[in-house]
Amino acid sequence: MATDSFLVERPVPNSDACILIGRVAKTLELPAKPWHAVLWIVDAAGAACPSPFPAAAVTLFPVDQCGAAQLEAAVENFLVNTPRHLPSIYVTREIPPEHESGFLSAVDVVVASVESHHRARVTRQQDAFAWQRHLFENSSDYIQRRLPDAWEGALAGLPAFICGAGPSLDVSAPA
Repeated sequence: MATDSFLVERPVPNSDACILIGRVAKTLELPAKPWHAVLWIVDAAGAACPSPFPAAAVTLFPVDQCGAAQLEAAVENFLVNTPRHLPSIYVTREIPPEHESGFLSAVDVVVASVESHHRARVTRQQDAFAWQRHLFENSSDYIQRRLPDAWEGALAGLPAFICGAGPSLDVSAPA
């Protein structure tokens, strides 16, 4: 449902969470959903507008009173607490000119964080079984064939190539 209320609409099917960036106009039309979690990124003056969401669902982030690191932490925390589906993203047209740069930065942070979480979730879905299988296949070797203490520092000062945190070398090396 594209409306004139939004500059950006990225709805996620089956998601009950959303990130709303910008002030809320009286004519704002959001999809009629039972929103259970909402991160509303708005300037302090815009936060005085009535929210179109249930008060218990809204986490308010004042874009003009907090820094980029605080915004990043708030977005990361919100995404971690919505593990089932990524949130829908809506950017309203109600961006006051004096706060435009803050809202642009907020959009950048939100998009980067959501894309990062999306990649991580897709990777886990695709590779989690292989990771688990390799862990169980290799666990007896890890336990029984530990490196001897005498080898400590044997490669000190030499370049090294370390492979890890992947399903296996044959899958990870080409990437």
